[in-house]
Amino acid sequence: MKLKKILLSLLVLPFVSGCGESEGTNIPIEEYVPNLPEIKNKNVGDIKEDDNFVYFDFYEISDFHGAVEYNKDDDHIGIEKLSTYFDEKRSNNPGGTILLSGGDMWQGTADSNVTKGNLVTYSMNVMNFDAMTLGNHEYDWTDSFIRNNKKKANFPFLAANIIDDGTGKNPDYVQASVVLERGDYKIG
Repeated sequence: MKLKKILLSLLVLPFVSGCGESEGTNIPIEEYVPNLPEIKNKNVGDIKEDDNFVYFDFYEISDFHGAVEYNKDDDHIGIEKLSTYFDEKRSNNPGGTILLSGGDMWQGTADSNVTKGNLVTYSMNVMNFDAMTLGNHEYDWTDSFIRNNKKKANFPFLAANIIDDGTGKNPDYVQASVVLERGDYKIG
């Protein structure tokens, strides 16, 4: 029995020793910056039009749940394929493409959970999202993480129905609405 305990301890030791903190690897989540491509404004260029019409192409994503990695087993397209898809669509109508999020973008996978949504927020910046509605799962963490992601986002967070009990107004990290400008056009 004693030999069995010693062998079990020796088997568990490598796993437990790997759980300790190592100096220099703990970055506060507020300071986390992923290694992503340079952010360029992709919403510039001509708006597709002909003699009778001006064309705006609206794309919306919701319930992404942090699925940054491609996973065919879970039907996760991944952020790279998603970004390529939107780049292709935007190339057809550079000034007239609107990219929106309906919420529930951050929480759901280890990649996003570990960074409390920062990785997804930065990826959305690279893809030039125009606005994001906060979903219920953005509130799985505290408001401080929403504020932290808001500081890093290049797009507004929207929520007309989120009211601060103390002020009777929207919290400082959301807007009730937004007006986007594309050329001579305003979209709200």
